[in-house]
Amino acid sequence: MFKNTFFAKKIINKLLFLSFALANKRLTFVLSETDNGSTGHPNHRFLRYNSLMIRRILHIVLLTLCFSQVNGQVVFRLIGGETQLNNTVKVQLEVENFTDIAALQFSIKYDTTSLAFNGASDFVLPTTSSAFNEPQKGQINFLWVSSNLSLADGVSLFSLNFIALENKQSKVAFDFDYTFSVLDETTSSLPYVTYFAGINSTYLNGQVLYDKIGNCQKDAGDIGLNDIPFRFENALDVRYGTSDESGNFEYVIDTGDIVFSTLPRTATWSVCTPSFVFDIVNYSENKLLSFLQSQYDCPHMEVDVSAPFVKPCSNITYWIDYRNNGSTAAEDAAIEVTIDSFYTFVSSSLTPTQLNGKRINFDIGSVGIDGTGRFSITVMNDCAGTVVGQAQCVTATITPDTICDPVSPIWDGASLKLEGKCKGDSVEFKISNTSSVDIDDKDYIIIEDMILALTGKAQISAGESTIITKKTNNHTYRLITNQSPNHPGKSFPTIALEGCDGYDINTMLGSVTEFAEDDADYFISKDCQESKELTPIDQTITGHPKGYGPDFTITSHTDLTYLIYFKNVADTTLTSLVIRDSLSEYLDIISVQPGASSHPYTFSLTGRNVVQFDFEGLSVPPNEAGFVKFRVSQKLNNPLHAKIINTVLIEMSGTPMATNQVFHTVGGDSELLFLMVDTQNPINENIKLNVYPNPFLTETTIEVKKYPKTDLRLRLYGINGSVLIEQSSQTGVFQLTRGSLSTGTYVFVIEDNGISIASGKLMVP
Repeated sequence: MFKNTFFAKKIINKLLFLSFALANKRLTFVLSETDNGSTGHPNHRFLRYNSLMIRRILHIVLLTLCFSQVNGQVVFRLIGGETQLNNTVKVQLEVENFTDIAALQFSIKYDTTSLAFNGASDFVLPTTSSAFNEPQKGQINFLWVSSNLSLADGVSLFSLNFIALENKQSKVAFDFDYTFSVLDETTSSLPYVTYFAGINSTYLNGQVLYDKIGNCQKDAGDIGLNDIPFRFENALDVRYGTSDESGNFEYVIDTGDIVFSTLPRTATWSVCTPSFVFDIVNYSENKLLSFLQSQYDCPHMEVDVSAPFVKPCSNITYWIDYRNNGSTAAEDAAIEVTIDSFYTFVSSSLTPTQLNGKRINFDIGSVGIDGTGRFSITVMNDCAGTVVGQAQCVTATITPDTICDPVSPIWDGASLKLEGKCKGDSVEFKISNTSSVDIDDKDYIIIEDMILALTGKAQISAGESTIITKKTNNHTYRLITNQSPNHPGKSFPTIALEGCDGYDINTMLGSVTEFAEDDADYFISKDCQESKELTPIDQTITGHPKGYGPDFTITSHTDLTYLIYFKNVADTTLTSLVIRDSLSEYLDIISVQPGASSHPYTFSLTGRNVVQFDFEGLSVPPNEAGFVKFRVSQKLNNPLHAKIINTVLIEMSGTPMATNQVFHTVGGDSELLFLMVDTQNPINENIKLNVYPNPFLTETTIEVKKYPKTDLRLRLYGINGSVLIEQSSQTGVFQLTRGSLSTGTYVFVIEDNGISIASGKLMVP
């Protein structure tokens, strides 16, 4: 039975309030107790009753017990204030029931990223027999011994003074890893309760647990789950967070009515209580438990592969990260890495089990629930035959490749697989029907460089294939089709072939990385990068796919992968690094999949829409570099022409540095809505297009005939998709001069009010 299970400790008239909530025809009373455990921290327990009458009677009894219990305890309350950058913030230590106290000893921790300790003041306690120091940054120790002393309720023992380093929510709290003791005149230990100081806020912590038994309550065998997203909402704000490797989380939040929701990233898990609703009072420490149950018992393996950049005639190190997001262990797990045809395998940090040409296999054994691992491979990029700008790809697949979600009853059972190869002076694509049902009229498109070259329909019997062949002539070709509606997983069948004629000045580069690859399923990752001549010198971010044309257009269902490159530009070794990416409003933060990296990191969601990577224990010498990568989906129903903009802040040893800006434009739900049209198949069959001369040495003329409008615009694109020339014409005639155009192939597009009506290629010998 699903039940609400939470407790909120609230300060009301100096007493603890007993919270309760309805849960599927059952009332659950939850008491936040105030007696202390061995560490001095208040214990908490859940009290549940089956009879409604008994529950209501015990509710009254428990309230009475709770109220009477507090009166015998010493209460320590850190009272925080408001922060303003570079101003002093006072945190007062107020007490209640402070009667006949002879000695105190405790430690206080504070957030060093937002506060700098600036001493204490306003002492009420006699200071002749006290010790007060900060043995290490972030920890304040206090010891006081005297004759018995009594103080009125609400008196502040002293004030802690901090300098605000940021205008942010923060926490100052008692540290129970050290001895916390309160003694009376007979040196007997007294019971006590403590509260933290909420700076601009209050505080919530808890744990996300795998509920193995399925009873929605904490049992001995339950384990914490890592990287589970959650969301806080109130009337004015929405914020996100994630659990740590033990399932724990803590969050500083505003006071008031709060809705807390647990949001698993995969359908493997269901949540006992998807949302908790409660009221939070300032300076209160609120706790909750969120239980996840196995929706489908299977491993859910995830893999990612990447390198910081690709460079001809050099060694390149790729990192492969993997993880089990499922509810059962993955037995006999293995990863196959397929390297680019121009790569030669050099070495790997994990010993391969098999080397088969460009395919390298690795056994990784059993991967438990939440289990992770990583290893690297190093390849040599050929010195001969490769050119700057060509696309070079590495693919990693992990098994078991189980898709845990149940099969939709309205899926027709059809499934497609695409293959492609260079064959003489042609490219050969194969569309295979890997299912047991016939496929009728399956739409496909073929893109030639930056132009839509062919559309068609394939009829393929069960278990059969169809072959499509095109002459290359220095072109790059991509085949795209779609799986049937409700096909299991997120497969997007597509494959590209570049450089089948070799690479020369006539080869049109840059189109491979414009479109997504077929790696949306968790168990496959394909990293395609255009080779660079020079090593990046700044902190940079790149987005894949890079998008089509000058507006970097993508479909509304295309996931985005961001690769963040960092370089130690200081003269000293880099030991700490924080990367924060404030995602666009058009991206779904819950869908974020943290990926491969050059160094181990801790991942979290935080703030309104921030993805954060914390690298601790680094040792990056000057001028050396690293990277991290993650994938994210778009929100549903993004508007047409929406701009998805991304800039990352990289904090190196406390010094913030911003990356370049990348953006994408939403172009609708199909590539057909924004692809350029081939001159042999213009949008209007009556259009006649003359280009003379072509190839041209110094100048050429492009003339549009038999089109009702003559107020047109022309764009000329280079091999990397950049716009080199733009012209408008009232007559439908364009005259281009060579100018600084180098030898090569160029694409031109003619538009009417932003809509492509024709396009073609120009050759400059």
